[in-house]
Amino acid sequence: MLAVKVAVIESERGWGQKIDDYMVCLSIEDANKFKQEFNSENTESAVPVAIDITDSQMKKLKNTKTQRMWLANLRKY
Repeated sequence: MLAVKVAVIESERGWGQKIDDYMVCLSIEDANKFKQEFNSENTESAVPVAIDITDSQMKKLKNTKTQRMWLANLRKY
């Protein structure tokens, strides 16, 4: 099954940047909405990327209130 992930980039002056985690969404539209909401003050671009997830991960993702989940948490399923 396919879902979409968006990189959440942490940036600190003097320390540089790193990917903190990924938000997994069910659609490219929702991924772009999340990117716009979450990174509203971040000037770095984060491009949504399609990923393959298991049936149990898709079930868990669909059963969340927002139908979004951090990839680090989704990996548990």
